Amino acid sequence: MKYFERVIQIQHANAEKIGGLLVLKFLIALVYCILAGLKDTLLITAHASSAEVIPLIKGGIIFPVSIVIVIFYTKLDNHLKQSTIFYSTIFFFLCLILLYCFFLYPNEYKVSPNIIADRLSMYAGGRHLHWIAVFRNWIHVLFFIIAELWGQVVLMVLYWNFVNGICTIDEGKKYYGILIAAGDIPLIITAKLIQIYLKKYEKGHFLLTVQALAQYIVVLCLVIMLIYWWVNRNVKKNLIETYHSTSGPTKIKLSLRESFYYIISSKYTRLTS
Repeated sequence: MKYFERVIQIQHANAEKIGGLLVLKFLIALVYCILAGLKDTLLITAHASSAEVIPLIKGGIIFPVSIVIVIFYTKLDNHLKQSTIFYSTIFFFLCLILLYCFFLYPNEYKVSPNIIADRLSMYAGGRHLHWIAVFRNWIHVLFFIIAELWGQVVLMVLYWNFVNGICTIDEGKKYYGILIAAGDIPLIITAKLIQIYLKKYEKGHFLLTVQALAQYIVVLCLVIMLIYWWVNRNVKKNLIETYHSTSGPTKIKLSLRESFYYIISSKYTRLTS
């Protein structure tokens, strides 16, 4: 009987864990889909901007910024708790999103250097217009970068780092496909949500739609931190107690160079890549 009771406890703990991770993945992906649905529209329709600036931003700004963030995250991960990094990152992104939606975007013509950009366009003689457009519409570029980095940092790094920390390799084979699929459902919801607010404010400025969706993001971020706290404090603790472990897994601190060497030399990472 004790054996079966232990099996039931383990199954219950795993069900809570996977359920929490599913909801967490869904909410993080929902925030990304909302941001992704807005970032392209806001940038492309900006004054003197076009779709050609997007590859420029991704290659000339986001790529080097991503490298810096990876190095910075590696340093932080060796000195701070994973939960501290997670909460701080979510709060930081949320502050930037609110700054854009409720201050920068409403005051677009006051904070955008249109006069300087016009003079640069004249002096450039038709050259480097894409970079001038990036400079002119820096607030929309900032929002574009925020949206892209949410997908890279929160969705790809923080979430999967958390999942890998509380799931075994065997559990990964069973559940990772479901967790990945949970990130595709928000695409359907986001399209309908944006459509509703575009129709609601069709006679008004697009700003009203952006601010309405920003309110959803605020609520989603708060729920994300709450669910993360619940999974991290309750499910993780219950799993440790269920398996009769006196302490959690030991955190191995590696430098950036050591991390790359470990990835290259690890047979497991080579087979799963």
